[in-house]
Amino acid sequence: GSLQDYSYLKEKNVAPHPFEHRGYLEFSMGLSFAKEEFASKVPVSNYPGMEMVGFSSKMTMGYWFTRGIGVSFASRTSQYDVVGHSSRLMYWDLDAFTLGPVISVPLARKLRFDLTPSIGFATAYLTVDDEEVYTGEGLGMNITGALVYHMSKRLFVSASAGYLSSRQEYNDGGSGNARDMDVELGLGYKFGKRSL
Repeated sequence: GSLQDYSYLKEKNVAPHPFEHRGYLEFSMGLSFAKEEFASKVPVSNYPGMEMVGFSSKMTMGYWFTRGIGVSFASRTSQYDVVGHSSRLMYWDLDAFTLGPVISVPLARKLRFDLTPSIGFATAYLTVDDEEVYTGEGLGMNITGALVYHMSKRLFVSASAGYLSSRQEYNDGGSGNARDMDVELGLGYKFGKRSL
């Protein structure tokens, strides 16, 4: 009788935890579009100005607390050639290191939209013949929106657009606005036992 009663007992299945904390690493690259020249007066002989379209790349490390909220650290760089620089190697760099939250909105089973506002340190510098001749630094504010598609439990791809704004104070005197937009494609790897 005891064995029969036991065999008919309804067992309760304990559901596994639906989400585990984890980190991710992503690399993206694409085009950048300068909104203003980084300096109005540059102490370089016959300085002709900068191109307004350049190349951008970004490395992002992040950590998810829940399905919809996380935090990320991004290291981003944009590079712009100087107009008519065939005789000398001259280009501008705009680098930023920013930290901020990630807000994620699911759009489909494998597709989501991520919004990442962040703040940090930004620096702009002019390089001539592999030597930095004009350098600035300041507070940088960045906001990025991205469509993210999960190809598997580990890999995801993204298409993003970002905007960076920074007021630069230059070492040789003066200041200027460093602002640009970037459009990038990315590939990322997720760490953990479960997928989002």
